[in-house]
Amino acid sequence: MQSCPGQCPKKLGCGHPCSLTCHTDECLTECEKKIVIRCKCRHLKQEFLCRDLKDQIINCDDSCKKLKKLRAAELRTTEEKKEEEQTSEEKTRNNKKSSRYYKGKPKVVEEVVIIPTELERSSVVPFVVTAVGVLAAIAAMLFAYYNQL
Repeated sequence: MQSCPGQCPKKLGCGHPCSLTCHTDECLTECEKKIVIRCKCRHLKQEFLCRDLKDQIINCDDSCKKLKKLRAAELRTTEEKKEEEQTSEEKTRNNKKSSRYYKGKPKVVEEVVIIPTELERSSVVPFVVTAVGVLAAIAAMLFAYYNQL
């Protein structure tokens, strides 16, 4: 393989690429890449060289425990605030409903259409006929009265 100005394409035993520029001889045996390891809660972090990394574990300390308590307290306070807001919204909603000037959702009123039955229709007809007859008689009387003058 020829040497070139780019990075070496070979991979080391750890899986990281060789950090040297392109070369014809053997690659480094030890990796120089920095690896960041975090504790279980991801609060603490520490850097190691890949060559020094052998099952490194960072344990949580007192600052992690304090942070965990603080986050739990913040979560409780936000939940309490949400509950307070919900109860205050319900109270204002209830107050508005009991208010004399409440203009909430309109009440649905069903329109009832009364369709006359056969019996009711038959009783309307004689009334109309009688009213027409009375009006005709009055008109005749007025006609006769004005003709005599």
